[in-house]
Amino acid sequence: MVCSITVAVLWWREFTFPTLVSVLAISLLWLIVYGITADRRLFFPYTMQMAVQIGFLVGGKAARPELFGSGGLIAVFLLIRIVQAASVKVLLVEVVVSAAILLLTLGTLRNRPPHLASAIASLLAYASLAL
Repeated sequence: MVCSITVAVLWWREFTFPTLVSVLAISLLWLIVYGITADRRLFFPYTMQMAVQIGFLVGGKAARPELFGSGGLIAVFLLIRIVQAASVKVLLVEVVVSAAILLLTLGTLRNRPPHLASAIASLLAYASLAL
């Protein structure tokens, strides 16, 4: 679901082969690590990477459209986590950490390549799993 939404935004905004590869390459690494470890928590860095990519791709006239686009993907992530029966405490931590990562990466790495910002976001999300 998360990947489908990201690819749909790519199709809508900037569908080129290099963009597609840069967006999906990092997420494929997370899927490979998941395949090796079977650690469901890796869904979080996977999603954060794609959320930051969407933040760089979404534009428009709304105030802070990148946060709206990224936040929408995080909302989908949280719905999936609710279906998975994540506790309220876990969901709260995921919301706070997601918001912090989005604000940090979209705010401070705005002039950097999107794949670099999304890689940093996914590493920050991975590091947050220790919380």
